[in-house]
Amino acid sequence: RRWRCPLFTKTNPARKFRRLLKEAIVQIASDEGMDTSSIKIYEADCWQHLRNVWVGAVIASLGSFLDGFLGDDIVKFHFTLRITTDAIGILRAVEKYFSGQATHEKGKGSMFVEYMDAYHRGEYLYPVARACGGSRQDIGTEGAGAVLLNLLYYLEFLVWQMSCGGDVILEKNLYTMLWSVEMVVLLRVLTIIHISFVLPHRWLAGKCGGLD
Repeated sequence: RRWRCPLFTKTNPARKFRRLLKEAIVQIASDEGMDTSSIKIYEADCWQHLRNVWVGAVIASLGSFLDGFLGDDIVKFHFTLRITTDAIGILRAVEKYFSGQATHEKGKGSMFVEYMDAYHRGEYLYPVARACGGSRQDIGTEGAGAVLLNLLYYLEFLVWQMSCGGDVILEKNLYTMLWSVEMVVLLRVLTIIHISFVLPHRWLAGKCGGLD
């Protein structure tokens, strides 16, 4: 008999488990009297997860660079505004406030939809991809393009709400970050990374089994 075992894992702890599992398989087969040369174990990394690990490191690096670039300017904001250079944090704030699901108590998603229907009927709003509904690191790139394309409508609505006497911290947080040139540049860079790197790797990870 021949044993054929595929093993797929992702990050370092999983790779250690894969090594231990491989050793256990070989030991069990040997104990049953099998020739170790007949045991075939195929090992591979999960490219879906590896892509997210890489993108997560890139997002963290960009956030650190922007922190250093802004220097003391960012700490001048009051701590209650929760200003951040973390791209995923920005996207989650956008989804909390503008999501049509209206799942956040301070969100104005349903009102924003009505505002768009009244003043920008026919314009397309690009969805921010489940920023609050998952922990994938590449949501930081996937949602960046949507925020960029919706940016003018977001800012227009925020200005209107704040001029009506609104005093919601989430509104001030979003207005401050989305109005920042540096934050817009960050979103542009992440959008470029998504189109040039993330999408091709997603395609390869999903189609590699059918490629010649």
